[in-house]
Amino acid sequence: MRDLPFANGLKPANFDHNTTNFPLTGAHTSVDCNQCHTNGYAGTSTLCIDCHTVDFNQAANPNHTSLGLSNDCATCHTTQPGWSPASFAVHSDYYVIEGAHTAITSDCAACHIGGDYANTPNTCAGCHIDTYNATTDPNHQTAGYSTECVTCHAQTAWKPANFDHNTTNFPLTGAHSSVDCNQCHSNGYAGTSSLCIDCHTVDFNQAANPNHASLGLSNDCATCHTTQPGWSPASFAVHSDYYVIEGAHTAITSDCAACHIGGDYANTPNTCAGCHIDTYNATTDPNHQTAGYSTECVTCHAQTA
Repeated sequence: MRDLPFANGLKPANFDHNTTNFPLTGAHTSVDCNQCHTNGYAGTSTLCIDCHTVDFNQAANPNHTSLGLSNDCATCHTTQPGWSPASFAVHSDYYVIEGAHTAITSDCAACHIGGDYANTPNTCAGCHIDTYNATTDPNHQTAGYSTECVTCHAQTAWKPANFDHNTTNFPLTGAHSSVDCNQCHSNGYAGTSSLCIDCHTVDFNQAANPNHASLGLSNDCATCHTTQPGWSPASFAVHSDYYVIEGAHTAITSDCAACHIGGDYANTPNTCAGCHIDTYNATTDPNHQTAGYSTECVTCHAQTA
């Protein structure tokens, strides 16, 4: 009940404001009637801004005007004294809160240190630079990773994380692009070797077609292989270290199966007769078999024709 001033000495008077469409609560209950009813009682506005324009315009933490906040105070405030506590349902209009960030929505001070809402950083590094600097697996500073955490991380948690490996000195191509990170980074991310053999020692030692170890082939897989799945296709630039290809033989270098029948590289003959015995046996002018000529074609023939 409020004491109301009336003309002709009919005062004080009581008035139950809570029977109107504007109940008095919080700080409103202790306000003198004249503060709101300066122009009388009829037609008094119930809009927040009509009483609190000065408060709205002077609000600096945060600046309500520059942020374009609603001038309907009830959007964020109750009628409690000091404009506190306050909520901010439109937070996502300014900075989207999702994932792990949602766990701190009830603790505004976790991001708005000391109750400072005007200068809160809106970049990842603004809040997480200490975490960035302290991360050693891999070392973010040494690697020069972006301080924009969302480049690799989601807001749900630091893990799992995405990483554009193609920005490093070891782009992921072929079969490497579908490998789980832990297969290569089993001991962490810092100092991971980029040498083929450090990941493919077992593959190298078990390779039998041909036997890589017994032939003394390079353990740098890229010498012969691409990153395509199944180690195929493969090249063999050192073929002449094992069997010199020259002359007419050079015409079949693109058709390995012409000599390596059925893809058998382990048992390919390295003698003339091993590939040309049918030609030797069919030759009649002169008849090589009758004459007992050597089956080593190079005894009489060159590789040119």
